[in-house]
Amino acid sequence: DPSKTDKDKHHVLILEDTGELLSADARSQVGAGLGKFLNLLDGILGQDLRLSVIVTTNEPLGQLHKAVERPGRCLVEIAFDNLSKDEANVWLEKNGLEKTSESMSLAELYEAKHPNRITSFKENSKKIGFS
Repeated sequence: DPSKTDKDKHHVLILEDTGELLSADARSQVGAGLGKFLNLLDGILGQDLRLSVIVTTNEPLGQLHKAVERPGRCLVEIAFDNLSKDEANVWLEKNGLEKTSESMSLAELYEAKHPNRITSFKENSKKIGFS
């Protein structure tokens, strides 16, 4: 919205697949990173950031560090479970694919629909960074 000033804007930071940063044994795994991260968001520096952080992980929710799940810090925890066999079969049928005898994750359904997409992406991607 052009009428909003920078002071009105809210920012979102997405941290993808950060299980090691948020695990219950994070300090022994990655050092003091979790504490510093939470202090930045909750501390004096973070008070005027107008920043929401979305964190994704493959870790079970019960294995996250208790400091992450503290009331007022974590607004919502969302788990994306596998689709049941019946739900997966509805999706597979709508997409013209063979039925399954097992539950499936969204990633598995996507891979079934686009089996060469990941390989193609890796082959066509530009190499960056150190060699």
